[in-house]
Amino acid sequence: MPNLIAMLLKRKTKLVADSRIRYGKQQSDYDCGQTCLDMLGYDGHRMFPGKAVIEDKVAEIFGYARDQIRCIDFNEKTFFELPYFLTVMRGDQWGWHAVIGFKDQIYCPSLGIFKIPDYKKYIWNSTTGFPIPFAEDNNKNNTY
Repeated sequence: MPNLIAMLLKRKTKLVADSRIRYGKQQSDYDCGQTCLDMLGYDGHRMFPGKAVIEDKVAEIFGYARDQIRCIDFNEKTFFELPYFLTVMRGDQWGWHAVIGFKDQIYCPSLGIFKIPDYKKYIWNSTTGFPIPFAEDNNKNNTY
């Protein structure tokens, strides 16, 4: 019985997605970027069919030049007013990985939903990113 109590005490509360985020899991090794765009209401898999998404290409679609992509360091006070398309280097895989940052949460298409400080343990460098509007808020919605 003590083991069960200890297990229940260690169990973390499952985080729930913000009502505007359509959280989904990536389907392949390369479609994290498409899945992130899907979470914001775009059709990421149609925008980037059958290939890995490159951060610069996503930034370009949303009107950002390479020098406008910000370097972001997660900490306890990090809070995203708008959704951010973020690129991280995860410690458990080789290569870049796309996630969404919104409010005080990270939406990782492979690992789940985390409070920002809790996700920090999965990455081993600073993050780069830029804001992307929800598709429903974007005036150019029909062009994506």
